[in-house]
Amino acid sequence: MLTALLVGVAFSGVAMAQGFFRLPLPPQPTAPPPSVSSTPDAKTRFWMLDKDMVWEIGNTGDFITIPSGFVTDYASIPQGLWSFGLSPFDQYSRAAVIHDYLYWTQVCTKPQSDRLLLISMKESDVGKFDELAVYNGVVLGGQSSWDRNSKELQDGWPRIAPVGKRQLPPNGLWGAHRERLRSEGVRDPEFSKNPSFCKYGDSSDVPNIAGKPKSIKESAIKYSEISQVGKEKLSK
Repeated sequence: MLTALLVGVAFSGVAMAQGFFRLPLPPQPTAPPPSVSSTPDAKTRFWMLDKDMVWEIGNTGDFITIPSGFVTDYASIPQGLWSFGLSPFDQYSRAAVIHDYLYWTQVCTKPQSDRLLLISMKESDVGKFDELAVYNGVVLGGQSSWDRNSKELQDGWPRIAPVGKRQLPPNGLWGAHRERLRSEGVRDPEFSKNPSFCKYGDSSDVPNIAGKPKSIKESAIKYSEISQVGKEKLSK
């Protein structure tokens, strides 16, 4: 993964240089991912979402909902790359949570999940260098994480702590808590394969549906697929 991220950094520099000789793209509609509310374990290595995180992709009216109780490590960037300005927590952190969820559930293909990461970084106003470095890192080095997640999911390891089982002791670590949940028979819910939002990962462009506002969040339309928490957020 480290080598892939280093290559990603190199690719981003080349792409940035090439970008100086291209005409700028027209502005695209943005619906930035919301802020993340999460609680860390004792080592601040893993973070559990306190609330649902609901992201509308472009202005499509299609949403990805990362449920409360989901555990993320944000961006998996080795410490050796922090000197390049990359770290687990940055402007791309919200996009990293979305990507973690897509890599865990595997409801979309890996290429679709990687491109949805890229779209969410664009909507998060991530700088072009960081955007390309992170994206190239997961494209080139994310397969091992994808495969590991697939095996853990098949083996019954939970990644979404259910209500009533989310409280860790002051010195508690997610790994130990996860083992207890598994021993108690806690399993993640069934994930629907190929949901409607996956198709937007067939492109790296922020989707723009003509005739719709820049963010459907600003309209009064309600969508049955959004959780109640998400509806409350979007109505504010």
